[in-house]
Amino acid sequence: MPIIPARIYEKFSQLVPCASSQHYREWVTGSAERHERTERVLRRLVAKGKLKVVKYGVANIYYAPKYDQIGNIDHGLGVTEGLVRFWRSDQRGEIIPSRHFRGMGSVPEWGMKFGDQLLLYEFCTKDNYYARLRKKVNAYDVNLAKIEAKFGKGYVLFVCDVRRDYIRHFQPKPDWAVFTDYETFKSVPIGNQLTTDIYFWKDEERALRHELTG
Repeated sequence: MPIIPARIYEKFSQLVPCASSQHYREWVTGSAERHERTERVLRRLVAKGKLKVVKYGVANIYYAPKYDQIGNIDHGLGVTEGLVRFWRSDQRGEIIPSRHFRGMGSVPEWGMKFGDQLLLYEFCTKDNYYARLRKKVNAYDVNLAKIEAKFGKGYVLFVCDVRRDYIRHFQPKPDWAVFTDYETFKSVPIGNQLTTDIYFWKDEERALRHELTG
């Protein structure tokens, strides 16, 4: 296997708020299995000041020095989990960082283009779910047209760290909105995030591949 350049790891660190070593392994190899090259590169990047690291439980969590502070680690890891999983499901997807959506009223964690279709990703911790989810849905109802005018027809995926039956019964579910719970989302094998029927489109469980690519 060719040696993976350190710049690939650095580029990934600029796309996400924070990441575990597993996220880095999955990003560069498509597998969560131990990868000595990744372990060496992460240690080297920390030593050079190109990555910062904090302990979170027993895990090392890495983030780029451009962030003054790491913020909510659970939220950051949920954002990263989604990006890794969707990109590994179709590496032709064009990643659009959240900064490109500023000024449009609603700012997703990130976007990804699949052909002329746009997927916008929102991660909700349990606290976010109760305090902010309905407000986010209402805001996108107003602002999605602005985003679509620039990036193309869009769908918003809300991944929420609550029980699946809460997501099943959440209302309203607009035509442009897709919902799933975080536990089920993470249970999908890497590479199958677009093709597994875990997403609630209104009250039907469907895969995303057909909606995004026809």
